[in-house]
Amino acid sequence: MISDAVDRPFDYRIPGHLRGRAVPGSAVRVPFGRREYRGYILRLLPHPSVGEVREIISLEGSEPLLQREQLALLHWMAHRYYCRKIEALHALLPAPFRGDHPLAPRLLAPTPAAAEADLSRAPAQRRALSILRKHGPLPRRELTRKGVRSEIVRILLQRGLLKEVAATASTLGSQGPAPAGATEPLLLKEEQQRAFSGISAALDRRRPEKVLLHGVTASGKTEIYLQAIARSLEQGRGALVLFPEISLTPQMIELFAARFPGRVAVLHSRLTARERREQWQRIRLGVAPIVLGARSAVFAPLEKIGLIVIDEEHETSYKQEEAPRYHAREVAWWRARFHDALLLLGSATPSLESYYEAEQGRSQLLEMNVRVTPSDLPAVEVVDMREEMRQGNRHIFSRSLQAGLTEILERGEQALLFLNRRGFAGFILCRECGYVVRCPHCAVSLTLHMDRQRMLCHYCSYETAVPRSCPQCGGIKIRHFSAGTQRVEKETARLFPEASLVRMDSDTTSSRGAHQRLYRRFREGGADILIGTQMIAKGFDFPRVTLVGVVTADTALNLPDFRAAERTFQLLTQVSGRSGRGRGGGKVIVQSYHPTHYSVQRAAGHDYRSFYTDELEMRRALLYPPFTDLVRFLLSGADEKALWEAAGDLHRLLEEQRREAELLGPARAPLYRLKTAYRIQLILKGERLPAAAPRLRRVMREFRQQRTAPVRLTVDFNPMMVL
Repeated sequence: MISDAVDRPFDYRIPGHLRGRAVPGSAVRVPFGRREYRGYILRLLPHPSVGEVREIISLEGSEPLLQREQLALLHWMAHRYYCRKIEALHALLPAPFRGDHPLAPRLLAPTPAAAEADLSRAPAQRRALSILRKHGPLPRRELTRKGVRSEIVRILLQRGLLKEVAATASTLGSQGPAPAGATEPLLLKEEQQRAFSGISAALDRRRPEKVLLHGVTASGKTEIYLQAIARSLEQGRGALVLFPEISLTPQMIELFAARFPGRVAVLHSRLTARERREQWQRIRLGVAPIVLGARSAVFAPLEKIGLIVIDEEHETSYKQEEAPRYHAREVAWWRARFHDALLLLGSATPSLESYYEAEQGRSQLLEMNVRVTPSDLPAVEVVDMREEMRQGNRHIFSRSLQAGLTEILERGEQALLFLNRRGFAGFILCRECGYVVRCPHCAVSLTLHMDRQRMLCHYCSYETAVPRSCPQCGGIKIRHFSAGTQRVEKETARLFPEASLVRMDSDTTSSRGAHQRLYRRFREGGADILIGTQMIAKGFDFPRVTLVGVVTADTALNLPDFRAAERTFQLLTQVSGRSGRGRGGGKVIVQSYHPTHYSVQRAAGHDYRSFYTDELEMRRALLYPPFTDLVRFLLSGADEKALWEAAGDLHRLLEEQRREAELLGPARAPLYRLKTAYRIQLILKGERLPAAAPRLRRVMREFRQQRTAPVRLTVDFNPMMVL
């Protein structure tokens, strides 16, 4: 762990031969103690702030890694999210640029000698050079994809017929996704046109503005994004588009690259280091003025931004759970203000914070309540699973869902089965003594994975064999409870052996390219039923899906978190929106053990406004966001007694510093033990907590200076979950 003592800039002298070249944002080699390290120049001073300074050793790269905007954003993030400057910097800068990698990716190109070389008896070498003459300089990876073996490249380099060159705007121009032929803009419907006119007017004003586009599922939000991007490009400015799930990448790339061939860069966590470096460089050189990506793409180095789109803006995946614990929506708004750009937030189920902000007049609200698809919003049936059990049906599928699946298979249509839990069973319980198989390192039950015949912890990855008898009493009445996606897949295959199934969860999509393969297989009709977790609940457009079955609607509802009802409503509404997008109409069957809960009922009625009103009153009464901000202080450590003592010390320090804010705790975190560490939390709740950041940072420093026992403190501004 980096101590607070080194979370500050250090002064170094710039040697004469580097003056004028070593500028803010440059990466340099510096002496630190007895070793050398990479450092970054944050600013230049006329005189050092200390008496004795050492010299910079060397400059890394010919141009600064960090631009003026990134340097300013780095300081803002450190202040806003209680993180160290180096943690903010690492978020801004992709990992491939933090080591000894060249800033520009290296490409292979023929040398002048290649034109005169006699390769009549070396067809493989001749073919490699022919490919490079046709396509221009290419990375080694791209040459390999085109069938050129690495041995051939090595020989050509040795013979002086190939050379490595740095990428330029011209050499990188062909590296982006570019399908054959650009698609044309679609004719907008009345509501779409009204929304697009409001967005166009905001773009034309060229000042920082925020627009919330609230459109029901399949109301045509994506087409509005595409036409708004075209408008931004016409103004000579670029666009940044964020989406929540990596599983949406194939669909989004196809849509955007078809509309803007060769002008799109893609950033997400599944890219290799080389691919990320190439995409990043295409953006910096201005070759790709449109950037698509998940959360971290919010830091893409676009220099002229006119539009930032956050699709499904309500999604919790936009919040980073490790330091720096930023929210992409807040970072995007900071960048929009820096560039005088428009921030466009889109969702069928906006977060309460965003909708409340629009209602208060701090952003513009545009609404679309009608689908652009041939069919209206699907009918939703809520099944009371308690009544199913009373009537003797103990299957994970209600009779209604079984009948619905039978009908769609007979008609040759497709279905989605949604369950927000992977694995075969949520836990295993002994029916004789009540023993539950738990993780020895975490305060959670182990999940059964039938394909591996192992019990797994989804938090620390601990695994063990499936018990055949109870470890506590020796009884043999071991039962599986709470179905996971594997069990749903197994039961579906047993009931409908003729059906072709696809399962999408973190187990089946862990390999490279798995999202794309599974998405295309189902989209192209290679399977009848798609089974998955929340990664299938939003964004996907499957016209042949006429039935969505929610196996259990209560997974999120039972979490000890004040946003549980909001998450339940959002998930149910989003997954319901996957049904009935084609001409055949659609139906949704929601299975619930809490069928009268307002989040379930409002989702069944596609009634966001009523849910918003109900939930807002609860938040107002309890003074939760959007009426307050939260700062969560989480302490963790292996020594339980020392941890509680530290929690008491932190409580006293916060009591001395807090003003007009409520302090909750110390108390056990809902997940009290995780990865062998105990966890205790305190929560500060108030209306002006961003202004309290300097005082709270002083508390953090004083607390850490007092510690002798190994206790870890993490601070999270407006956490999305408090588990």
